[in-house]
Amino acid sequence: MHRPAWTMPADEARTFLEQLQQKIASSEIEVQHRDVLIRLRSMIEEDLASSTKAMDERLKPMAVTPTDAPLEPEGSGAT
Repeated sequence: MHRPAWTMPADEARTFLEQLQQKIASSEIEVQHRDVLIRLRSMIEEDLASSTKAMDERLKPMAVTPTDAPLEPEGSGAT
């Protein structure tokens, strides 16, 4: 599994995304800086989405085969 070099708790990431959005929307920012912030925002959103998906996968119930089901005796012809 690929693990990022650093991680940020989801609630902090969301707060940071809000701050980035405010900065991006500001008319006082230069275009090249806005482009960098947009890329940073995209990277954080992707990390947040993948960590949420990974958490969902970990919480998904595992398929369990019942062990109390009667086994077919050998040579019974069951397939």
